[in-house]
Amino acid sequence: MKDKRQEALAKLQARGPAIKPRASTESHGSYEIIRPRITLKDKAAVYTDRPGTMDFSAIDRAEKALAALTTEFFSWMDEEVLKLMEAFEAITALGPDDGRLSALYRVAHDIKGSASTFGFPFASTVAHGLEQIILYCDQDMPPIDIMKSHVFAIRAIVREDVRGETDTTAQALASQLQIMASNYLAKLQPITRDMAQERVGRYSGRLQA
Repeated sequence: MKDKRQEALAKLQARGPAIKPRASTESHGSYEIIRPRITLKDKAAVYTDRPGTMDFSAIDRAEKALAALTTEFFSWMDEEVLKLMEAFEAITALGPDDGRLSALYRVAHDIKGSASTFGFPFASTVAHGLEQIILYCDQDMPPIDIMKSHVFAIRAIVREDVRGETDTTAQALASQLQIMASNYLAKLQPITRDMAQERVGRYSGRLQA
C-alpha cells in the first residue's frame, strides 16, 4: 500500500506544480463574490515530455487565433452594417415589398444574434427591435421613420465602436428605441401565431413568398 501511495505521489510531482490562480474578493453586505483571475495559459497548459515543464507555444497560437477571429468579426460587422443600409435604402427608394422587407429582416436577425457575443450588446438590442417591427408591421405601410431610427442607431454604435454596456449615451439610445418600438407594436392589429410563424419562415428564406 505504501508503495502505491509513493508511486501516485511521484506521478503527481512529475506533472509539475498545480496552478494556483489568484482571486479577488468583492464584499456585498452579507455575502462575498470571489472572482478568480485565470488566464488562458492557466487553463490550457500543455505538458511536454520533460516532467514539470509546459509548452506555451500552443497557448500563444490559440491567443493569436482568437485575435484574428476578433478582427474578422469587426470586418463582418462592417459588412453587415453596409448590407443593413443597402436593404433599408432599397425600401425607401423603391417602396416596401416582401423581398425588400425580407432582406432587411435577415440582416437585422443576423446582427441581433451575433453582435452581443462579440461585444456590441446595444447593437443587438436595437436590431431585435427592428426585427420585431418588420415582422409585425403592416407590410404595405411599414413605419419608415421608426425603422430608419433603428438602422442609423446600429450604424452609429458600430461606427463609434461602442462595446460593452457602460456607454450611457448608447444605453439611453437603445432604451428610447425600445420604448418607440413597444409603443408602435402596441397599436398594431394583433396577428395570429400562425401568421407570425409564416412571416418568420418567409422572411428568413425557409418559405417562398
